Amino acid sequence: MRILSLGVIIFILCVKALANDYQITVYTRHQGLPQDYVYTLLQDQKNYLWVGTGNGLVKFDGKTFLHYKTSSGLKEDFITASCITPFGERIFSHFGGNISSFYNGQFKSYTTKKVTTASITNIIFRNNFLWVGTKEGEVMAIHNHNKSIKKWLLGQYESVEFIDSTKNASNILVATEALIYLLEYNSTNKTEKITKYRVPDGSGIKSISRLNSRKWLVASQDNNIYILEDSENGLKFSNLSMSKFSANIGFIHSTGNNRFWLTNDDGLWTEYKYFQNNAIQISTVKLPANFSHMVPNLMFEDNEGNVWIGTFGSGLIKLSIKRSIFYSLGPQSETKVNSVLMSSSNDILLGTNHGIYQSTPNLGKFSLRNVKLNDGVVSICEVTKNEFIIATENSVVYRWDPSNDKLISWTIPISGQDKVKQIVRDRDNNIWIATSSGAILFDVKRKQFRIFTMEDGMAHNYVYCVFPDSHGRVWFGTHKSGLSYYNGKKIITLQSPLDNSGLDINCFSEDNNGNVWVGTSGQGLFLIDKQDKFIKFISTADGLLSDYIYFFQKDLQGATWVGHKNGLERIITNPHNNAVISDYSQYIAEKELTQATYQTKESSNIWIGGLNVCIRFDVSPENKSPIGSYVDISDLKLNYDNINWSERGKIKYQNEIPDNLIFKHNENLLTFTFNGISFSYNEKLRYQYKLSGFDDNWSLLTEQNFVTYNKLPPGSYTFLVKSRNYAGIWSSQPTSLHFQITPPYWETWWFRILFFLILIISVYLFIKIRTSTLRKRNQALEIEKNKLENEIKERKLVESKLLKSELSLTNTNQELSTLIYRASHDLRGPVSTISGLVNVAHLHIADKESLNFFDMINTSVARLDQILKKLFLVSEIKQNDIIPEIFSIRNSLETVISSFKSEIKEKNFKIVYKGEDLNFCSDKKLFETIVKNIVDNSFTYNRKSDPELIVQITRIEDSVLINFWDNGKGIKSEHQIKIFDMFYKASDLSKGNGLGLYIAKNAIQLLKGEISVSSKENEFTQINVSIPEYQKKS
Repeated sequence: MRILSLGVIIFILCVKALANDYQITVYTRHQGLPQDYVYTLLQDQKNYLWVGTGNGLVKFDGKTFLHYKTSSGLKEDFITASCITPFGERIFSHFGGNISSFYNGQFKSYTTKKVTTASITNIIFRNNFLWVGTKEGEVMAIHNHNKSIKKWLLGQYESVEFIDSTKNASNILVATEALIYLLEYNSTNKTEKITKYRVPDGSGIKSISRLNSRKWLVASQDNNIYILEDSENGLKFSNLSMSKFSANIGFIHSTGNNRFWLTNDDGLWTEYKYFQNNAIQISTVKLPANFSHMVPNLMFEDNEGNVWIGTFGSGLIKLSIKRSIFYSLGPQSETKVNSVLMSSSNDILLGTNHGIYQSTPNLGKFSLRNVKLNDGVVSICEVTKNEFIIATENSVVYRWDPSNDKLISWTIPISGQDKVKQIVRDRDNNIWIATSSGAILFDVKRKQFRIFTMEDGMAHNYVYCVFPDSHGRVWFGTHKSGLSYYNGKKIITLQSPLDNSGLDINCFSEDNNGNVWVGTSGQGLFLIDKQDKFIKFISTADGLLSDYIYFFQKDLQGATWVGHKNGLERIITNPHNNAVISDYSQYIAEKELTQATYQTKESSNIWIGGLNVCIRFDVSPENKSPIGSYVDISDLKLNYDNINWSERGKIKYQNEIPDNLIFKHNENLLTFTFNGISFSYNEKLRYQYKLSGFDDNWSLLTEQNFVTYNKLPPGSYTFLVKSRNYAGIWSSQPTSLHFQITPPYWETWWFRILFFLILIISVYLFIKIRTSTLRKRNQALEIEKNKLENEIKERKLVESKLLKSELSLTNTNQELSTLIYRASHDLRGPVSTISGLVNVAHLHIADKESLNFFDMINTSVARLDQILKKLFLVSEIKQNDIIPEIFSIRNSLETVISSFKSEIKEKNFKIVYKGEDLNFCSDKKLFETIVKNIVDNSFTYNRKSDPELIVQITRIEDSVLINFWDNGKGIKSEHQIKIFDMFYKASDLSKGNGLGLYIAKNAIQLLKGEISVSSKENEFTQINVSIPEYQKKS
């Protein structure tokens, strides 16, 4: 394993496209790849990008390549395919037929041996199986747990080029160079079915990619493209409507959201949007001549929206949409854009100090209109398609017809010294003009002017900006004097929220919540609600990059874009007006912005005017929303020294620090190094960290990726770190590292106990020396001690004799148990023989009196057999160990009682179950033996009419209590204490053999339980059984 830092210059070029510009970044062996042949790409849960090549595997975090080869644990250096399981296990296949996996920080073989002799081409993980395709037409399903392998051979010379799952997780789609197969495999009942499909034009398959959850794109060898749909009746082909490629199709790949790329042999890359079997072209990239030899192998879109292309021989390519297009305004020098307008004809009009520039979207340049103006333009307002109002820097106002560039001077009620600052149109199509002598309203219907000044309630006569909102109000901003608005009836002026200072207003906007945004020069921005209350103040203290606001623009998603002195930011507010600020200044390349912007509804672009430039910035919601970057704690130094941490603890993940490290009290100078994993503007990452147990609050935002803590006191700590990416999005959760610093020995509990013991011993010795009078008493005590020792010796002798007697008794009991076991076992053979002879006698003897004797013999033999069975059961209970298992109490009760169904039916027994059903851990066989012997008594000694048995189940803490109650003959009180004795019968007329309850009691005692009985003669008998739940011995 080796690490290569990207200290070299990465080759970057920008490619012009139809709708977007793209930035291409190329990584080759010169930038850290093992070789320039890339066969597989994989992004894991931490956002690391794994790149498989023909000479090893690399893990990329946006800055550094970390190399792995066979010396790191890989089975082979040639990586052909990769996938990741839901459990985070990364799996990599090899050219030689091996499969490696990476889990818990180390590589290992996925299977115990090589799964195939052929080269593996594809792997996917679905439904707890790893599906594998090979160059020799093999498809394998490897069970993730037991690693059992099921193989199919589709065709000996058909290389498997694609494997994917269908909407039915048990079905797998397999594409070879010739055919498409639908493999239906049920691993439960071992059924399988293979259906073949050929592309409609009859040729082979050049490329295939999943388009969405039910459809795939298939490019044929004859350069046709089809939609393959997973329908109810199997796979179905349909034609894709799109323009014909001018050259052979090289590669097809979907990047999600119904978008896909096509490449051809001429180095042309085209991106399409799929809609109702139509392919709508989004953009086209034509590679430069020095890239014409590049052969793309695979495409992959990461979590940040970057598209990665692995190639054969040209390395790894990152394709990123360049969201900003810069249009140079020349050839005049110092061209300042004062106004930006998109007309109803979708033309972009720029009012500048050199006149009017015009362009249509995507033409790539702006041209200066031949409008004969004597000075620059400060504001442009569209009245109709062929009528615009233009205000110049010298406050001359014109009506302009762009169809012929005809200008007509328009006289407004201002003096020659007054300045016109802005012209806008309200929702009633009336014209509002901001001037240095007040706000002018031109009523289009009445063809009348009306001037609003301080005499009408305006905050000031010098109006810099005017803004009509969606509620019919028109807002007026001044410099240092605050703001006013006109509600259709009168002017209302709002008091400044700042103490002893008026607002210096540059611009207005309105959000989806109906709040009016006020941008100022040096005072940040304010939000005013519909009740005219200042509800929010946002400044640099809240994360804004500048308090000098030049313009606002709301996009189609409700976000407000803010242009200011230091760049461009997006602000999103929720209904509670909490603001999330994201920095997008990197997209405008530090250009100086002016106070003009407009967004097109068709393409969701913001057009931003600046000095010598107009910037088209894409805020389209189709661009993938940025996500937070994972932060990896990559290094930990102790006293500024590098440490081999693997010697101090178990490393869970490769290149990480072990968790729960323990340091000595003098190892308290720690330096943490951390890196955010991002592939978009990695240099824009900012961090916050906190040492829990030491810091009360998070650190300030910093671009520094390390921090040192010195003189940490003993205690338990957790280092936390998170990152904010270029879009202002934070990590989903902080990365943490736990550690402990132990106190010095003189502060430990054991030292304090030792010190206390030494003190006690010292006091004891002092007292002993000072009290010599105790010597005689000690001698007397010594004599008494000797007497006691002699008594103890005698007692030990007696205990030894008792132990021998107990051992002898144990041996005797063991021999008795063995005798019972052997006798009950060996006697059953002769008993069975006698029973068989009786049955034979019934077949050959006709004499009734003889047969009666044989019946009596048979009855006695049956009773003897029952006794022998129960004796055998007694022995078996005493000799066997408990076999615990979890079972249902109710089910076991019902199973045992149902075995007496003939007695229940014959005697019309009523069985009642009470209490809840419980899942219980104990020896099920012993439990059912207990129930059978207790219930057998109930059926044996029952009442002739209306017999009833009630079984009550109750859980008491960790035990189960079962009460068996019957209304049988009952038991006399003098017999109740003896009924659990072996062979005890309350009467010689008793039908039983006196072993049933004895067996039940022995089984209960083995389970550490208890049994008791309560009964009243001729009324009832209740047997109570309590059994504790089995607890595994620690």
